[in-house]
Amino acid sequence: RKLFQWRKTSDAIHNGKTMHFITRDNTYAYFRYTENEKVFVYINNSLESKAIPWASYSEIASDVKSGREIITDTDIDFTSEVVVSPKSVMIIECN
Repeated sequence: RKLFQWRKTSDAIHNGKTMHFITRDNTYAYFRYTENEKVFVYINNSLESKAIPWASYSEIASDVKSGREIITDTDIDFTSEVVVSPKSVMIIECN
């Protein structure tokens, strides 16, 4: 429910462009973005936890230092290691 409510207000989700990144180690990542908003989605489809390789996304996220994970309402620091549980998704609204 929380995700669906947030989705209604996200301009990047409704009107943004998409930048996909190469799938690796059973993970998939992409950004939805507008001039004023970025949303990062990281899907870990593996059977083990994975650290998000922030350097791999510097093409679009070099200016992003933090964000808020939508489902858990957790603050995310793009300069620190963030681990995503097996078979889960992380959706981050970038600051």
